[in-house]
Amino acid sequence: MSLREKEGIIFLEDLPNKEIFICLKKDFFNELSIKIRTFGIFKFAREINVSNRILCHWITESSLIRLDVLLKILNYFNYLNWKDKISFLRGKDGNKLYNPKLPFDFRNPSGVKLISSILGDGGLSNKEDIIYSNTNPILIKDFIKDSKNVFGDIEFYICKSNKKNSIIEVIYLPSFLRHVFYLLGFEKGKKVVNNPLIPSFIYKLSDKNIFNFISKMIDDEGSVNIKSKHISISSAVEDNHINSNILLGIKDLLLKLNIHSEIYIGNTYSSTRGRNRLNMKLEIHNYDQLKILFENLNIRSRNKSKKLKILLNSYSQMHYSMKRCKEIYLFKMEQIEKEKGFFTASDLSILLNRKVGHIRNMLLKYNKENIINKTEGVKSDGLTFYPARYIIRK
Repeated sequence: MSLREKEGIIFLEDLPNKEIFICLKKDFFNELSIKIRTFGIFKFAREINVSNRILCHWITESSLIRLDVLLKILNYFNYLNWKDKISFLRGKDGNKLYNPKLPFDFRNPSGVKLISSILGDGGLSNKEDIIYSNTNPILIKDFIKDSKNVFGDIEFYICKSNKKNSIIEVIYLPSFLRHVFYLLGFEKGKKVVNNPLIPSFIYKLSDKNIFNFISKMIDDEGSVNIKSKHISISSAVEDNHINSNILLGIKDLLLKLNIHSEIYIGNTYSSTRGRNRLNMKLEIHNYDQLKILFENLNIRSRNKSKKLKILLNSYSQMHYSMKRCKEIYLFKMEQIEKEKGFFTASDLSILLNRKVGHIRNMLLKYNKENIINKTEGVKSDGLTFYPARYIIRK
């Protein structure tokens, strides 16, 4: 794990110096040019150990200068505060970044949402492009806004294509910024293969920023199920992975907010591009937890935000009194345990004619209160899902 991944802030000097090219503002360029010409271009090139051709080309044609060469020049003349003298940054080719906001700080609402976007509907392609795609124009505009808030006046281009009954937009950021995401712990390639981790600095941020991170993940990969009364976040990984690191990370972040969630393994599906893949879901149930989320999340998808409000308004408590509810549950648990030696949420759901999500939350509550014991966690053999097993505590 790199130091920058731990801190969530990337400095210009952290980037590969020979792959970053800089255009200085005219006044500052002229200032340096006069100093170098006075010294003698070829003599100065020897002094700082750079190519005569590179230095001469920059001075005489006002071209872009490579970062490693510029740092040698600035160090020789003892310039310390010069970042505001940059007109734009660029890689060897591709789009530019004007008026860069150095250093690049991800420890803020736009920063965490940008990270979440790359882990969600975005990514770093095998061709080293930084991309984000969505059919929701609000989320596209938000991604552009967050990118500008973190990086500066960024050049980008958008491709549009038809997808069923909607138009999908794909945004491409300047490719040299991939080095920023590499320093944050990202790898190029498909997330289903790489199974990326959430950068460690996210866990140290304020509750507000953690809610911002989760909000964006729900916008991209989440769904609100009114019937089953839960929010879920989906992720897929190749079947050589035990679990989705993204979902495990979100589960830990939710715990920091005192919100309990569970990860469930879904179906396996084949791929023409490699190994079989596992669909996984993280689910959040319980009225109190969903209410906390509703009050603190900033979900930009109007449809999902509307659904969450409907879910909360329609949430009904059990028609038994709490005391009577507990008696009935324990009685049914005892019945099943006598027959099978254990009971599951699915068993009780069938017997009580209650939704499995509600039963699951009750079991988690009783387990926490030491009324029952979980003897075996959720399992899957890749084809079949086996729910957690419980017994009544004696």
